[in-house]
Amino acid sequence: MGVGPGWYNLVHLLCKCIDEHLKWQNRDAEVKQTLQITQIKEKFGTLRFYTGPATDYVLGMIAFAEQMSAVTCEQCGKPGHLRRLSWMQTLCDEHYEQVKPKNEDSI
Repeated sequence: MGVGPGWYNLVHLLCKCIDEHLKWQNRDAEVKQTLQITQIKEKFGTLRFYTGPATDYVLGMIAFAEQMSAVTCEQCGKPGHLRRLSWMQTLCDEHYEQVKPKNEDSI
């Protein structure tokens, strides 16, 4: 995965929710639905979770997790903010203080 450790739990919970949803969808189905995860990464400071074809329900779960990443520190998982550095990154105040350049503020 191309994300920091603070988002591991977010990704794990998303995968677990998708798995449980697919189990429920497949409970009586003759043809079982699957989902291929093609890439998990950070882009423009937030989580990106790419898959093959997915239902609107699964896409909604993915969108929610991606939005949660914008308020979750990518380094530690504590509440954070999307910050403008020389790149975009979501960090808590503590991790931002470690990397912030002088005269830079969060967006």
